[in-house]
Amino acid sequence: MSSSLISETALSHWIENFYGYGSWEAPLWFINHEEPSGDMPEEVADKLTYFREAQTEENSPTLCDLRALYKQVRFIPQRSRADTFANLYDYRFGPNAVQRGEWKGIISLVHGYTNQPISDAETCLEYQRYSLATGANNEALLRLYPLPAHSHAWYYSWLNLKGMDFLKSRTAYQEHVYEVRMQAILEQIRISNPKLVVMHDMKSINTLKESVQANFPRVKFTTVKAIPRKIPQHHITRLPEIETTIVITTQSTGLRHNRPETGFDWGAFGRELSVEC
Repeated sequence: MSSSLISETALSHWIENFYGYGSWEAPLWFINHEEPSGDMPEEVADKLTYFREAQTEENSPTLCDLRALYKQVRFIPQRSRADTFANLYDYRFGPNAVQRGEWKGIISLVHGYTNQPISDAETCLEYQRYSLATGANNEALLRLYPLPAHSHAWYYSWLNLKGMDFLKSRTAYQEHVYEVRMQAILEQIRISNPKLVVMHDMKSINTLKESVQANFPRVKFTTVKAIPRKIPQHHITRLPEIETTIVITTQSTGLRHNRPETGFDWGAFGRELSVEC
């Protein structure tokens, strides 16, 4: 990661204020372990710069407009797509948009939960383009950890920014931000009362459960075993004070990759959750 591209002010503002995309008033929240990507410093810099300029309020957990941000992030192809997409918005929401695996699983789960099955891949892609995380009536896409980061690499250790020694390792960074961010998310759950909160692709399940129980002492989690190719193992509880259901799973919504022999049927999982809730 090049320190010449990354503004210390924008980076700090993103870490402290960026919580994802959509609206806190959305009925369905999907919390990913962290913001994906992060391979290209230009992409990271574009995200951070846009957010710092568009969301100026400090110390305020903020969800931003997914499409507005993507319009400001340059598309840096790893293959020969430079002439096809001008930016990330074109890549994910334009006329020739490409389906994102994580979002496809979420979209399938949403439609299963609301009993509105998706008929085909084209319908799923249309939902991505026009409806995903668009406001209070749809879903919110949150991040437990804010920095764009590749799952198998940590590029921030080379930044050497003053006062940010915690970026030297992914573990130190996560330990530094976890408590504040988890408390902010739980407080927003208490304020906004979403119907369903799905924490997916998670690590340290016991730590997450303990954080929920520290804020809602009466709740207990039930562990539901996996059904191969259908339902992932998950931990579920209902917050009786506000009637919100929280689900935690280690599985990624992008696992299926269009192959029925791998991953899970996220639409079936959504239907299962609608019954359990």
